[in-house]
Amino acid sequence: MAKSNSTRLDARLSSLSKTSGRSSTGGFNSKPKKPRGKDRQSTFRIGVIVCDSSSSYPCVVKDLSETGARVALEGEYGLSPRITLRIDQAGLKKQAHVVWQDGVEVGLSFEE
Repeated sequence: MAKSNSTRLDARLSSLSKTSGRSSTGGFNSKPKKPRGKDRQSTFRIGVIVCDSSSSYPCVVKDLSETGARVALEGEYGLSPRITLRIDQAGLKKQAHVVWQDGVEVGLSFEE
C-alpha cells in the first residue's frame, strides 16, 4: 500500500474514532445494525480488499465476526463478487463474498 493511502487512512481512522458516526457529508456512516447469526464486534482496523492479483483497495474494518465483516472503502469501487480481506495487524486473511455494497460500505460473508 502506498504511503499516501496509508496516511489518508490513518487520518480517516483517527477522525472516525472521535465522532459519533454521524456525518453530514455522507462519509463513513454506519448502517443500522441488524440481528446476525454471530455477534459482530465493532472494530476500527485498517485492512485491504484484494480483488485479484492486480487490484486492491484499502479499507477500514468497522465490524467483524467469525462469519463476516462490514468495511468502509475510501471511494466507491466496483468490487468482484469474491474477494480476499486482509487485516495485517491481526494476521487475518479471509476469502469472502460481497453480500451488499452501499456506496463506500460493503458487507462481506466469509467462506468456510
